[in-house]
Amino acid sequence: MYAFSDWVISLFEKNGIVLKHNRSTYVYGLDIFLYTILSTVGLLLIGYVSHHFYESVLLIILFYTNQTYGGGFHASSHIKCFLTMALGLGVYLLSSLIKVPPFVSVLIAALSFLFLYVHPLVLHKNKSFLASKSKLLVQKSRCILSLEMMLFITLLLFKNEYYLQNFSIALLLCALSRKTSILLSQGQEYRQ
Repeated sequence: MYAFSDWVISLFEKNGIVLKHNRSTYVYGLDIFLYTILSTVGLLLIGYVSHHFYESVLLIILFYTNQTYGGGFHASSHIKCFLTMALGLGVYLLSSLIKVPPFVSVLIAALSFLFLYVHPLVLHKNKSFLASKSKLLVQKSRCILSLEMMLFITLLLFKNEYYLQNFSIALLLCALSRKTSILLSQGQEYRQ
């Protein structure tokens, strides 16, 4: 995908649409944009084929709204990243087949909300330009988390146990993803 992005940007350069000194930024941005679109379509297709389309949509929405500003992918890691997300989706969909008591869903969600609130932001080294906006990004993350908490409470009030459980498992996967980002970022600091 990186080669395709590079080719498209070279066409834009020839036509004067982009400046050469910003080339790497444009290639990176287009590569991530295309990867995000294709991986989202792939995950939705998995959800559709497995007859869990709406559950997949819920996970994707929660995952993207709780993003950690990770980024920094290279072409070879797109496949690894997609396979990791597909595996996470598979675990998520399989977990929806096991019925758990509502108090377990509430406990999972509460712990996940707490973790995501305490760790609202992880910047990948390629996104260090966002460091100056970290306070705003933390505020945005916590605001979105508050909205998600209100939605969870609404599901709880309406006693929709199926989506309550799916929501809590999706939040748990978001928290695990955030923890993974924290560990990877600490590993990068350690290596430097």
